[in-house]
Amino acid sequence: MSFKYSSVIRFLVIIILFGIIPLSISAETVELPRIPETIEDFIELRNEISLTPSGGAAVFVLALYIYSIDEELGLQALTVTLVNDDLHLHKVNGVYKGYSPTNPMRYLLDRILPKPYMIRSYFSGANPENNYDIGDLPFVIETSTNKYSEISETEIRLFVACSGAGSPRPVRVERNSSGLWKVDEFSSLVVDVMRPAEDKKVDDL
Repeated sequence: MSFKYSSVIRFLVIIILFGIIPLSISAETVELPRIPETIEDFIELRNEISLTPSGGAAVFVLALYIYSIDEELGLQALTVTLVNDDLHLHKVNGVYKGYSPTNPMRYLLDRILPKPYMIRSYFSGANPENNYDIGDLPFVIETSTNKYSEISETEIRLFVACSGAGSPRPVRVERNSSGLWKVDEFSSLVVDVMRPAEDKKVDDL
């Protein structure tokens, strides 16, 4: 075997061993048929869609969107889409059945209200050029996984497509005792995105 070909083989072996070859990606889309106007309607929609990891992530994005336009209903929706433990929920100033997001969760949520377009960047078709216009129903949320996404049988890390960033944003979901997938970690979903066209600063000096 010539030196040239043996070098190529060694190079390919290194790539395979160190995982430099891009991970295989599995993408999935979830349709959101409506924007609930009551917590009862939201829970009904959640129970229909959150039976899969991607569905749980999509419903959580919907809850974040509702929060950006209706803080009171949004907090209720987020309360029923977050994992129910001491880290995420507490019984202080409860907004639904005595529960509400904890202060650390509220700290993350506070990033949304000044820049509501941040959450619209997760809706297919919305982008900086059209000012993150989410268009008409049904809304579509796209998620993806890779071979390292499964943390356990009941916990999965997904990546939500984001038109305002260079790559999808991770979110971790966990299946509860009722078989619903709820969000365990979402901090990357409230990281800033590119400004919409109408909001870009113009330097006319």
